[in-house]
Amino acid sequence: MKPAPFAYARVDTLDEALELLERYGEEARVLAGGQSLAPMLNMRLVQPEVLIDIGALCDLDTIERVDGYVRVGATVTQQRMASWARTEPSLPLLNE
Repeated sequence: MKPAPFAYARVDTLDEALELLERYGEEARVLAGGQSLAPMLNMRLVQPEVLIDIGALCDLDTIERVDGYVRVGATVTQQRMASWARTEPSLPLLNE
């Protein structure tokens, strides 16, 4: 099956993404990598009016330690996370 028709917006700023999310509300879906969203679209389990592609947002491509936690941005790839984890000996489970 193929997805139902939808609009596509590739945003350049976080403010632009937030504006679209506010405008479309529940009718919007955010696309970062598509690993889980693409099959749901194809099976028509979700039928958004608009897909908001945040893949180019550098502000969301961050990994940082904050107050004893690791904060991972929405556009961080698995490969980047794995590379970062190898440099963090204090997080053995993440390394595995």
